[in-house]
Amino acid sequence: MSWTWASPARSSVRHSCGPAHGCGADVDIANAVAYLAGPDAQWITGTTLAVDGGYTA
Repeated sequence: MSWTWASPARSSVRHSCGPAHGCGADVDIANAVAYLAGPDAQWITGTTLAVDGGYTA
């Protein structure tokens, strides 16, 4: 069976909006992009910044 948000087994995850106990917003992604584009991130290379509310933690 493929992974899908429509799965009854995942409906509670979908409705709770994640392990960080809140739903993400567009501004959360914008803040990550602004950080990575700014001078504070000049030494960040070869990594993935997960902005997912803790799903991959």
